[in-house]
Amino acid sequence: MFRQWALWCAMMLTGCALLNGAPPEGPKAAPRIKAGLLSPVGEDPANQKVQAVLDSELPSVEMDDVKFSDAIEKFRDLTKVQVHVNWNAVKQMGVQPDSRVSVKLANIRAGKVLDILIADAGGGDTVAYIVDGGVVRISNREALSRVTVTRIYDVADLLLQRGNHPFWAGVVPATEILPRGGQYTGDFGGVEESTSGQLFDEETSRSGRGGMGLEGETILTRAELVKEVSTLITELVDPQNWRSAGGTIGSVRTVGSQLVIHNTLPNHKAIETLLAQLRKARNEDKVLTLRARWIVTDLEKTILPADGGRSVTDQSIKAGGGQVVYEGELTFFNGQIVHVVAGNAQTLVATAEPIVGDSSTGLRPVVRGVVWGGFLEATAAIQEGGQMAELKVRNIVAEPRESQTRKVSAGSAPIITGAAVPGPQGQPPQTEIDLPQFTLQSFSTNLIVPLGKSVMVGSTTMPRKDGRKDRLFLVVELTTEK
Repeated sequence: MFRQWALWCAMMLTGCALLNGAPPEGPKAAPRIKAGLLSPVGEDPANQKVQAVLDSELPSVEMDDVKFSDAIEKFRDLTKVQVHVNWNAVKQMGVQPDSRVSVKLANIRAGKVLDILIADAGGGDTVAYIVDGGVVRISNREALSRVTVTRIYDVADLLLQRGNHPFWAGVVPATEILPRGGQYTGDFGGVEESTSGQLFDEETSRSGRGGMGLEGETILTRAELVKEVSTLITELVDPQNWRSAGGTIGSVRTVGSQLVIHNTLPNHKAIETLLAQLRKARNEDKVLTLRARWIVTDLEKTILPADGGRSVTDQSIKAGGGQVVYEGELTFFNGQIVHVVAGNAQTLVATAEPIVGDSSTGLRPVVRGVVWGGFLEATAAIQEGGQMAELKVRNIVAEPRESQTRKVSAGSAPIITGAAVPGPQGQPPQTEIDLPQFTLQSFSTNLIVPLGKSVMVGSTTMPRKDGRKDRLFLVVELTTEK
């Protein structure tokens, strides 16, 4: 999940992974930073202060054919940070104190200026810098790559899954009156079938590791999500460095929602860049608001304007004699599957269970609930340009008709245990169960809709008691945050 989500930044990370690195200095081992478990940004206050300066923008930098050593001195004056150059190490890489450099830049990040100066002096990919103990250290790649530190990264904000929310299994069309997740087979309310109580069974699947998904979606556990993030880091940031891949330096352990990572400072910088990109992509998700209205008119009338377009206004609804019978509104993330249910609910006596005693029998009514009204499942995806969205809807409208009742008796109902015992008059006890009648209309469609405008998606006809018919329109409006 996270690997696919961050695939777009993999190429960018290839360059970032060894940022500030440098090649071998020699057999001498570099000192290790004596840091324990640091903060998620991975720096002590002195390092944070220096890094903030390097990330700040310089209004103007101009050096015309000056020595590299003089350029470093001028950089110290401009930024007021301490800079140490390991001249013995950089000389081996071909960078001399009197190497000539020239820059003329404006409104540029201070750290980028240092990159350019090192490159112009002949360092290229062989000389780099790190921030260590509040000092900018310039040396070769190998020396800097052996400076390692352990840091803790809290990734709890990346573990919250933005899952889909289709109709849940307990929501059923009003003609299928079932307990939540239950099953009913038989003749009831004009329905004779066996059903699981799910509205769209064919679209729902269970996918392996986590829990229930939709159309192949996998819902991961928290531990699996942490593992996804750690695997992404080890695959994109200096892959050969990690001990799990045969390297000798990098290691990562998980503690709850935290990653405890031991690695080099340049690789920690790349890890911070990767996590920042993941958070940026997550925070840039668009938020949509869907307003759904079910509008009734006479069959001969319409709520559409005379020009034949699909846009609907309050004026065209009024002119067409439209009446809003159901309405719902929901805010969700771009691309999520969500549902809106707008209507009514009622309880009824669905059946009766015989109760058998030693010398008597009786009937216990079983009360169940039914929901009727407008059911809408929707998925919206904003198109390039941000003015239109692709909308997928599944619409169901259930309207009640005249209800009937039916008398049942213990003699005609199945007996769970024992046998029916006649009552005092020799007749089995009786009770009434409800036989509700509903008219069910539905359709599904995909279309492109403009943001910020009400659009008629589809319509159906609904019979009335007097034998005439009404037209029922589904009108939706999608809006997004500016």
